[in-house]
Amino acid sequence: MINILEKLHEKFLENESHERIKFLRRQNNLTIREAAEKSITTEKCWSDWEHGKVVPRDKNKKIIASVLGVDVETIFGTSQEVEEFIR
Repeated sequence: MINILEKLHEKFLENESHERIKFLRRQNNLTIREAAEKSITTEKCWSDWEHGKVVPRDKNKKIIASVLGVDVETIFGTSQEVEEFIR
């Protein structure tokens, strides 16, 4: 069990912010449609964020973090900030 958690931890740290958005959405058992509805945006917009096609503006970063139940730094912060979240 510890090996699985360690691998998840390492993978999360290696991911870019758009991959973290997708990972956290799935952890919250949300579909793209549900996440888009909660963020009052379109499915295409949310999908573009997850695929790294569009970098969210600062106001949208706050909305994304709120929908996913984390701080903005957890998704868009430095590796050290993400490291602190995982611990």
